[in-house]
Amino acid sequence: MSHLISQVSYPYKLVRGSFGQRQNASIHLVDKLYKSLLPQFKHGNLPVDKLQKTIDHLTQKQVKILVKNNYDMLTDGGSDIIYSPISDSITATTLEIPIKNKKVSIKDLVTIMHEFQHLADQIFHPKYLQRNQFLYQNNMYSDKYNKLYDDFVYNEENINGKKIRKHNIKHLEHKIRQFLRRMPTEDKVNFLQDTRYTLMMEEQAYHTQYKYAKKLNKKHLPVNDDDLKKLNAKYMFAEKIELLKRLTFEIIKKERELHALKMKKVKKSKD
Repeated sequence: MSHLISQVSYPYKLVRGSFGQRQNASIHLVDKLYKSLLPQFKHGNLPVDKLQKTIDHLTQKQVKILVKNNYDMLTDGGSDIIYSPISDSITATTLEIPIKNKKVSIKDLVTIMHEFQHLADQIFHPKYLQRNQFLYQNNMYSDKYNKLYDDFVYNEENINGKKIRKHNIKHLEHKIRQFLRRMPTEDKVNFLQDTRYTLMMEEQAYHTQYKYAKKLNKKHLPVNDDDLKKLNAKYMFAEKIELLKRLTFEIIKKERELHALKMKKVKKSKD
């Protein structure tokens, strides 16, 4: 796996520790952003350069996060990854939010928190961006992979009853197995891990979205109705993450068994 450049990663001493410790550090950074931003909104707006400065200050400019306008009319906001056209390495990440007259509205603060959670997770779990960079550098982000993710992985589900939930996971498993068929083991693992990491980030970001929507609603500040809904269950993130984990272990176990059998045959031929 290729290394990340310093522009998109913290020094190791700042991101070491268990998964839980790193996730807590990520959540803490998001909370610091919320507490820094909220008092800066005047008359319901915040100059976009102040948002950029606040993010730069919080990260001590150790990573390059660019605040940009969100041009996608179908989404409230987004975050993206910028690659070098020369090395195909990741050079920056973006936080994309609606910008009007060089200002962002307080009604988009929850979206900022959701998107910044992705960026914080990428900082404290560098393997997320490392895996992304590896797939990008090896031209693995195909239309087929994107379609699988958009149509079957990251989508709201019918969750009325255990039987339907179980059926949803079986259907997704079938689609994933179809996609992975006849691939080398290494590719299978890379796709499964990349998908799992992306879903783990979404799961946390939706928790963050709901958390700050409740805080702002309590203060009688404008919040989108959808932000006050617990959407994690609707997307079935927990079940899908567990499925991806199980499939990865299954593939690795099978590969190890084949390797052990091969070694046994080699040893036998030498005897």
